[in-house]
Amino acid sequence: MDEDNHRIDESEIGEIIEIDEDAEMKYASDDEDQQSTSNADVPAEIIDDSLMSLQAHEQDCFTVALASNRWLATGGEDDVAFLFDQNVSESEPVLKVEHKDSVTQVLFNHSETLLATGDLSGKIMISDVATKKVRAEIDECNDLEWMRWHQTADILFAGDKDGILWMWLIGNKGIAQSKVWE
Repeated sequence: MDEDNHRIDESEIGEIIEIDEDAEMKYASDDEDQQSTSNADVPAEIIDDSLMSLQAHEQDCFTVALASNRWLATGGEDDVAFLFDQNVSESEPVLKVEHKDSVTQVLFNHSETLLATGDLSGKIMISDVATKKVRAEIDECNDLEWMRWHQTADILFAGDKDGILWMWLIGNKGIAQSKVWE
């Protein structure tokens, strides 16, 4: 059957919408379209309704670790890791650990006495949370991908982008032993 000759049965009509022929059809010009989207570049105002915020990092914070409801460690794009002690201050860090690149890994060991911080370049710093001093500096990895502490010993494992596995036994005076699997 030809579409031009098709008749609509009243049972096929769901709703009739009246069109006002006198109403002007309004279309935005190209200039108006550009003007309305130009505000998309302006960031919306962000309202901070948090109970507490840490303002130590100058750039984005990438990673956070908590220990014993006391210790908080953060790492960020500004090549720095911070350690906060909730018993001392809720907002001021007690330790600042400098790195060469963005800090993407912060981990406390099983006994929560050591903090390992690692950056994208592969630099790893081991800090004693009680003395707030760096115990060991490791710069053997290339493009650090991951880090994990052993569940019962002060042994840190790490892997880099080339699939190499590193292991360090952390002693009281630094690295006591290390091993590499390629």
